Amino acid sequence: MNYKETASQILRGVGGQGNIENVYHCSTRLRFKLKDDAKADKKEIEQINGVIGVVNSGGQFQVIIGNDVSYVYRELPQNGDVSLSSEKASSKKKFSAGSILEVISAIFQPLVPAVSGAGMLKVLLLLCSMTGILSTDSQTYIILNNLADAAFYFLPVLVAYSTAVKFRSSVPLAMTVSAALLHPKITALFAEGNPLSLFGIPVTPANYGGQVVPIILIVLFMGYIQRFADKVSPNVVKIFLSPLIVILITGPVALLALGPIGVFLGNGLTEGILLIQQHVGFVAVAILAVLMPIFVSLGIHKVFIPIMVSTIANPGYDMLILVAHLCSNFAQSAASFAVATRTKSKSLRQLAISSGVTASFGISEPALYGVTMKLKKPLYAAMAGAGIAGIFAGLMQLKAYVPVGPGFASLPMFVGADNNFLIAIITLIISFIATFIIARFIGFNDPVDPNAEVVNNVAAQTEVITSSQPAASGKTDTVNLFAPLRGKSIPLSEVSDEVFSKEMMGKGIAFLPEDNILYSPMDGTVSPLYKSKHALGLVSEDGVELLIHIGIDTVKMKGSGFKAFVNTGDTVSKGDKLIEFDMDAIKAFGLDTTTMMIVTNTDKFSEITGNSPAKVQPGDAIMTLTKGDV
Repeated sequence: MNYKETASQILRGVGGQGNIENVYHCSTRLRFKLKDDAKADKKEIEQINGVIGVVNSGGQFQVIIGNDVSYVYRELPQNGDVSLSSEKASSKKKFSAGSILEVISAIFQPLVPAVSGAGMLKVLLLLCSMTGILSTDSQTYIILNNLADAAFYFLPVLVAYSTAVKFRSSVPLAMTVSAALLHPKITALFAEGNPLSLFGIPVTPANYGGQVVPIILIVLFMGYIQRFADKVSPNVVKIFLSPLIVILITGPVALLALGPIGVFLGNGLTEGILLIQQHVGFVAVAILAVLMPIFVSLGIHKVFIPIMVSTIANPGYDMLILVAHLCSNFAQSAASFAVATRTKSKSLRQLAISSGVTASFGISEPALYGVTMKLKKPLYAAMAGAGIAGIFAGLMQLKAYVPVGPGFASLPMFVGADNNFLIAIITLIISFIATFIIARFIGFNDPVDPNAEVVNNVAAQTEVITSSQPAASGKTDTVNLFAPLRGKSIPLSEVSDEVFSKEMMGKGIAFLPEDNILYSPMDGTVSPLYKSKHALGLVSEDGVELLIHIGIDTVKMKGSGFKAFVNTGDTVSKGDKLIEFDMDAIKAFGLDTTTMMIVTNTDKFSEITGNSPAKVQPGDAIMTLTKGDV
């Protein structure tokens, strides 16, 4: 994948830099907050090389890349400027479940690397102490352990940062107020247990280390105070008067009201989750494991991040979300490998194997979007297998200690007391084996690989046609071909099917259709029209042999959604209607609408040139073929 080109195409597809309020990435997706979703071309983005899929959910326009998402993100031009462009966006947003999800994701997703890295460091230290490499009394262990604890203890400061960024408040002031709650002298006063007061008002002692809810409330409140302070402060003294007002008002309100309220709510949430884990954990884990592919496909699984972060900060482990992810990830892996062992399609087998490996390392989107959701039955098998494993994990009270995507590389996240790691290994084995057996048993509708049919038919007709129409010798002539539909032309190299992108059938050009009518690109004879009507061949008196293929894998639609206006042997002129196709029906099958026009007797031409990618109309000149000695 050319990361720079992919990023550039995505940027154009979302409506350009001016349409972006902000953008960040998680482990597999670019998450855009757009000013106007209508300006984004979802169909165009889905055709970009390297893009697995597009989801518009939770107030975010999500472009799914997979493991390479960080590399594509880095190539987005002027990322800092893109993020800052949100300052000009309208502040009037509709309140909805989607907006809540978007806020939660924006606040907590940026914190995951710090918390995950710190959590994994604690796991490594535990392994070192268990194996005798490091003593828990050694200075090295103590220093490294404090490095790991810092991300959790000072979690309020990290939350203050991301919350202030999200709500466009002063980041330094938000971090200052949150850090004050963790100041050693204030925490020492709380620890003494003596009555405290501020301005004669009693202060409720609280442990703010690792808390997130009170900080969000405080920063939200601070935003209003900051706008008030900026408004009333004269410009000549605003530089110090405005922040002074913010600190003097927000600090006391935080200590007297918002802090204690937030701690109460946060502790209540944690205790409720622990109650579920202790009493009906096996049911909850199983349900989450079954539904996890649905949450991931809708892009709403990030709503669980606050729960993971809160429970891992206190009491120090998660028994629901991450455990369900473990079951689901290995179920997706198993379903993909089951598909690979049954399919007769070479391209699907390659995709299934690579997706299965990726899912086993904690990234399930390629398997979900590329294999199981498209074939449906493997998805059902994965959900069933994950549910079975979830019941076992819940009954055994499996714990995860680090908030990262569960997979082979991150299995140390389950290292803890007793047999927790062994239980994790057994859980993933159950998930994999159960899913694999179910997927093999219920099977799936193996898509017929249209490329084999097309190659065989073209080879047969080429043998007959070229024998009666030998290439000209010693002279040069040119033949022009024209666009067969309305849409955007793209190079074959950007087509997702390697048979076309690697020019195995010949040189040509591809189109992203914007209309449902295919027209003849030249004068010639139909030879042949395929039974499923998804493709046809054309032969001209100039010796040009064309294959026009509507969509990818569309042969499995068996003619549904296609209407032909011609038959094999018909003579057609440039611009005649050939086929009408239903783009919505193609997409409903989960298929790609990209249409290819291939010169199958490429070797009969000394040169084939195509115009630069652009919007085209039927009849626009699109390719030039030069005949002569080759």
